[in-house]
Amino acid sequence: MRRAAEDAVLRSATLSEEEAALLDQACRGGAKIATASPREFAATRHSFDGVYRTLEEDRTTKSFMQGIEALKGSIIPAPEIRPPAGCRVSS
Repeated sequence: MRRAAEDAVLRSATLSEEEAALLDQACRGGAKIATASPREFAATRHSFDGVYRTLEEDRTTKSFMQGIEALKGSIIPAPEIRPPAGCRVSS
């Protein structure tokens, strides 16, 4: 799992640049991108609490989930990609 996370970190910068270019292209083509505030994102995550509780009833699954959370806390996230103002749709 750690090796996969390290590989993902190495690729994230390249993906971030590619995603930004694709987002810019989509916006120029007339796409509208919905964004979520930190509060909205937290509410969406909270809506899955029951699913997470059910998954954690299995010891093996719970162990994997804890490992994933630990890895998430040990990496530096890629920079946030913000769509241009004219491309955003407020929620």
